Amino acid sequence: MIPYRNLALLAALLIPLGCSPKTISPANIDYSQQRDIDLKETKERNKTRPAVTTEELHSLLTDPTHAAHLKMWRDSRSYYALLELVEGIIEPEIGRMRRNDIRELLGEGSPDYPGSNGRLLEYAGERQLPVGSHLIIGFDEKDVVDTIEWVSE
Repeated sequence: MIPYRNLALLAALLIPLGCSPKTISPANIDYSQQRDIDLKETKERNKTRPAVTTEELHSLLTDPTHAAHLKMWRDSRSYYALLELVEGIIEPEIGRMRRNDIRELLGEGSPDYPGSNGRLLEYAGERQLPVGSHLIIGFDEKDVVDTIEWVSE
């Protein structure tokens, strides 16, 4: 039998935990939520910067790290190479890169994704598990990269 004093203390500790609303703190944000927050912040920061220049794009494409991933992407459509290119080049320049920059980097892409209305390009990476292996890049009315999403087939 639990003494009343201990029971009251236990209730005082447990009741607020069960009744308090869930707040988002760094401890309970998952990867996709953090990625969305980071992309939103990057896009906001890039609003005041000019579009990526041809020289900037070529500098990124010839950087040894990016060049290796670019070769893997172009040779074998490697999902992992595509992921590296997205995280290393496209995401940091969201809001600055245009459709033509994306096509120069990744190739033509498919504009036929359902509901695209000409605003999306799809790229599919080769991966053992095809879950989340399709990249969907959305463009705003000025053809500037606006959204980046990973989806399954």
